[in-house]
Amino acid sequence: MGHDPVAFLFENLQAHYKHDEKHDAKLARAIIDAKQKHPHDEFFVKMEQKLLTTWQAEEKDEGLVFDLLGLDKVETNIFALPAMETWVLYVQKLKGEKWKVAVLKFLQRSNYDIHQGNTIANAKTSDIAAMVVVQAWLQEGKDDADVFELLDVISEPNGIDPRSLRVWAYFVKKLNAATYRDNIPDEARLITRLLNYANESALARALAKLKHKEPEQHMSLFLTRLQNEHFQLWKSRYHDREKVKQYLVDNHINDESVQMIMVDYDLFLKGS
Repeated sequence: MGHDPVAFLFENLQAHYKHDEKHDAKLARAIIDAKQKHPHDEFFVKMEQKLLTTWQAEEKDEGLVFDLLGLDKVETNIFALPAMETWVLYVQKLKGEKWKVAVLKFLQRSNYDIHQGNTIANAKTSDIAAMVVVQAWLQEGKDDADVFELLDVISEPNGIDPRSLRVWAYFVKKLNAATYRDNIPDEARLITRLLNYANESALARALAKLKHKEPEQHMSLFLTRLQNEHFQLWKSRYHDREKVKQYLVDNHINDESVQMIMVDYDLFLKGS
C-alpha cells in the first residue's frame, strides 16, 4: 500500500527542523517558499493545507500563527507578503464564515496601518486587502471623496488606475447599500461621482483606454457597464451619434481616442 507523498514530505520536514528553536517558523517558511516557487503545483498547495491542519490540531490561535510567520514585525505592505496569504487561509480555517470580521478585528487590535492606498495596490491578496480596508473606512465614516483621494484613482498623466478604481467602486457599492433603498444601478451612482472629479470627455477617454487594454474579463465587463451609464447621459443629451463625435473633437480628444470611444458608443447604441 503506497504512502501519501504529501504526508511523507511533511513528516520529513518536521523531523529535519524539530531540534531547531524556531522549528515551526522554519517549517512554515520552507512550505510557503516552495509554494511561491511552484505556484501552479497542486502538491505544494496540499502541503500548505497540511500545515494549516497541523496548526489547528495543535490549537494554535491566529495571533500565535501571525507572530510565527513573522508578520508582527512587518510595518508596511503586509498584504504583499506570501505569508499573509497563508495567515488569512488559516483564519478562514479557524473562523469559518466569520473569518473576514476576524481578520479586520485582529489587524485593528494590532494597530496595523491598513489605510494606505499601496496596501491594496501592491497586495498579492488584493481582494482580501480591499475587503479589510473598505470595512475599516466604512466604520470610520469616510465618504467616497475621502476614499477617492486616498486611492488616487485619477492621476495625470496616467489616467485611471484600474485597481484603485475597482476598490473605490467596491467602497461606493458598500456605502450605497447602507445608504440607499432604491433601484438605481451602482454604475449610475459611480458615474455621477466620477464626474465630480473628471470632465466628461476626459473620463470617456480614460475609460475607453482602460477597457481596451484590460486583460481581465471581469474588469472589462465592469468598465463596459460604467461606459454604458456614461453613454446613456450622452444619448439623452445629444440624441445624434455625430453630435457625440463632434463633442469629443471640440474637447480636443485626439483622433485615435475619438475612434476608440465611438466604437464603444456604437456598441452601446446597438444594445440599447
